[in-house]
Amino acid sequence: MEKAEAPKVKIEYTPGRVAHATILGQRVRIYAKPSLGKTIIRKSGVTRKSNRVREVNRVVKELKPAQLCKGKDIKAFRACLSEQMKKAFEQLRRATA
Repeated sequence: MEKAEAPKVKIEYTPGRVAHATILGQRVRIYAKPSLGKTIIRKSGVTRKSNRVREVNRVVKELKPAQLCKGKDIKAFRACLSEQMKKAFEQLRRATA
């Protein structure tokens, strides 16, 4: 009797400007986030691929919160983006409840 092979999972990567660096012996990815005015550092090899992350990505892709807030000064943009993301997560909570 042959064993059935497990289906291969396609790993989704977020495109963007990514640089790798070694800081204190750890391999890290450095993300420039000009829209937030911040630099994000994540350990290399971290790939977010759970079903919950995919569902969040799907909802955000549909709602396009950054486009709704486009054209505002940075303080208003951040407030608007925060509000839109709260709405997105509220939609997710209702869908899973």
